[in-house]
Amino acid sequence: MSLMISIHSLEGRISVTIADKELTNKVIKDKNSKKKINLTSKFYNWKNRKEEDIKPTIKDAKLILFIGEKAISFGIDNRLIEQKDIQKIEDIPFCHFLKI
Repeated sequence: MSLMISIHSLEGRISVTIADKELTNKVIKDKNSKKKINLTSKFYNWKNRKEEDIKPTIKDAKLILFIGEKAISFGIDNRLIEQKDIQKIEDIPFCHFLKI
């Protein structure tokens, strides 16, 4: 499986967003709340990666945002997130992982 990944470093802390490829050019908004994720933003420096290439990259990440069915499956399969922590915006699942 191939996923899109965006990596940022701020004050020595690595932040990663992992998303399904088809979501990286979308703005996801909830009509009933103020929840919004803008995946078209220039903030994201999307790179297409295979799962095995993502694993070493996220090893040192302090914050990981998973967006989309495939990204969520990757997070669950690698025991980073749990089903109970997954939220949705317009039927698109997302979840944060924070390493303390």
